[in-house]
Amino acid sequence: MREGAFALIDCLGFKGIWRRTDPQLLLKKLLEVEEAVRQQVAEREELKFFKFSPVEARIRLLSDTVAISLQYKHKEDLIPSESDKNWLVMIMCLLVVKILDIFITDEPPLVLRGCISYGEHISEGNFIVGQAVDDVAEHMNIAEGAFVWLLPKAATRYESHRERMNELLASISPEAVKPAIEYLGVRNYHPPSVNEWGSEAHREEIVARIRYSQSLPIVISDYEMPLKSGARLRCAVLNPLSFYTSSEKRKEIIEQYSKVISGNQIDIWLKHQHTMDLLEVADQICSSFRDTHVEPETN
Repeated sequence: MREGAFALIDCLGFKGIWRRTDPQLLLKKLLEVEEAVRQQVAEREELKFFKFSPVEARIRLLSDTVAISLQYKHKEDLIPSESDKNWLVMIMCLLVVKILDIFITDEPPLVLRGCISYGEHISEGNFIVGQAVDDVAEHMNIAEGAFVWLLPKAATRYESHRERMNELLASISPEAVKPAIEYLGVRNYHPPSVNEWGSEAHREEIVARIRYSQSLPIVISDYEMPLKSGARLRCAVLNPLSFYTSSEKRKEIIEQYSKVISGNQIDIWLKHQHTMDLLEVADQICSSFRDTHVEPETN
């Protein structure tokens, strides 16, 4: 078995959906999810900053359940560093937030619940086993609402990645700008000439773009997540609104969540209430982030 990030997520209220919506639209959505994950990973496969690029992404869809495995391709003579491992968790968080967006915005709108782990596992064909798989399978549905959260090992690696990026950005030299861009996947930056990649004139702008991309509020740390048992668990949860710059668009997405999680049963009322509480916090975090971070313009 190899170490890697693993996510298992499924839809709330999926039972009976084939009678409530156009099956072709639902099938189209599920295919879009698989393609979106592959595209996101493919964009990072060319990065050469870490010796363990590229990444192997394996996506499995069983009805409304999406299973994603991210592992480095096996190399006999190399062992991934802790930074390499942390990077996998960061990529997984980005992928899952993208999936949340696809499910809520495209017809038919759906909301997801699940969790992300890190550890040893095998994902080959229909064979998916390992401790990381067991961990997410045991915990993916314990939340009372549309929460995707990080198990402790994954949360620790995510925070370690963020801390390491802050260290790099604080001390990045002009000579390190180009590999930093390649590593972080900053797109659409084209200096006037190749010779100016390492010039001081472009350092500030490039670092600003990297810092912005790494500061996006993708994960909400220490959130008091409500459980089906009635207890609350302080943990790291994904921010479904993290990519939206417009407050109007965030409001639109929140309203969509509210419409999807609706019904006359008390358990649905609770899921609705808890999900709306999360989205309120997420919206406040995004609003604060946009107030203090201006996305650098692309040359």
